[in-house]
Amino acid sequence: LDQFNAQHVTNTLWAIAKLGIVKTDFMSYLAQRALCPEVLSNFTAQGVANTIWACAKAGFVHLELMQALGQRALHPQVLCTFISQNISNIAWGWAKLGLTDVTLMHALTSRLTAEPSLLHTFNTVEVANAIWAFARLGIIDRELLTAFAARVLHPSVLSKYTSQDLGNTSWAFAKVGVLHEPLMEALADRALCPDVSVTLNTQNIANIAWAYGRLGIRNVKLLEVLAQSSLCRPVMYRFRPQQISNTAWGFAAVGYLHRPLMRALGQRMVCPTILSACTLTDVANTMWAFAILGVLSPQLRAKLQHRAITLLPESFCDPMSDQDMSTISSCYAKLGIANSKLLNAMGRSAVESSVIPQPTLLNDGEE
Repeated sequence: LDQFNAQHVTNTLWAIAKLGIVKTDFMSYLAQRALCPEVLSNFTAQGVANTIWACAKAGFVHLELMQALGQRALHPQVLCTFISQNISNIAWGWAKLGLTDVTLMHALTSRLTAEPSLLHTFNTVEVANAIWAFARLGIIDRELLTAFAARVLHPSVLSKYTSQDLGNTSWAFAKVGVLHEPLMEALADRALCPDVSVTLNTQNIANIAWAYGRLGIRNVKLLEVLAQSSLCRPVMYRFRPQQISNTAWGFAAVGYLHRPLMRALGQRMVCPTILSACTLTDVANTMWAFAILGVLSPQLRAKLQHRAITLLPESFCDPMSDQDMSTISSCYAKLGIANSKLLNAMGRSAVESSVIPQPTLLNDGEE
């Protein structure tokens, strides 16, 4: 291995990731080899992109390697040679690992903005992954999103969009808060296609419902497809707390009541294993959604209220963060619970931090 060059390191890491074999010690050794100056200086644009993709695919976090590859990517002779696949893989890799390199991401988006012809070469997978990644990293603006939307709307791209692509792209536009009506209508139409609708899973459903709800789009045909897909027994049994919460929130946000779906989601939410995994945000959004739609049963209310109370910290000795204050206060307000211990703690925290809690958007999408 001491004789490995940049290409050898990249190919080996790519193969490990592709095969789903995670050997942390071996990958760490390869990372150290990649960091050798004589190796790192020979990484090409393809090598940088494939290595970052491989690390993300394998869930292998090596900060020193990622930072070094980011610096290598910024080298003028490397940056100018990135193709669509490289840009998509790099952005996806950083986002998947929950890391970011603001300078690198801005350099990539600047290339796309400056070279429209490059964006026109993105295929379906590349454009869907890039949109999701840049949105998750918070490195994207309306101009670039509009350009990406135009690419997605090209028949050769849209016709190959999968249920996951639909979920990720709609989530990305909603996350950034950009309403592109032609795109959202086209994505909805694509979701109605039988070859796509039969593949919708709980994550796709939750992302799409949340996205259209946040953007205020009431597409009845789409909502019906999401509801029917959710009600399939194998699918409903796979809903996790946040997915239940986001799906219900999405339907409620546009005022669309689908009684069988809400009944099934409510029953799923009160399952002990699901309820015990709920966060305050899940509880608050679920309670709000069912209440708004007028289908909050006494049983569901009682279960959610009990879960919220169990999540109340035992002690408030330390000042609460803005996020904690906002989330907990919103949750208890929606639950109609006047808890003196909570109110006193929040007042104490606000005084000590000299911050007045601001409303927080309690729903969030997921890739």
